[in-house]
Amino acid sequence: MTSDLAIKAGRKLFEKNLRQYAPEDPYYETYTDKRGREKRRKRELPPGLSTRDNKVLQSVKEACALS
Repeated sequence: MTSDLAIKAGRKLFEKNLRQYAPEDPYYETYTDKRGREKRRKRELPPGLSTRDNKVLQSVKEACALS
């Protein structure tokens, strides 16, 4: 019984620390609103891209979302 409890606690601790090293979501960013809640919004296109690059990037994002 003690070992079961130790295994469960170890897994919970491992999952908690593993989330810390997970990659960020490339499509959304998290922010804190005025009330202190965390929300997600779509990432904006990076500054400095040409109009052609913006169109290509947008089409690739849409294609990935469809698949």
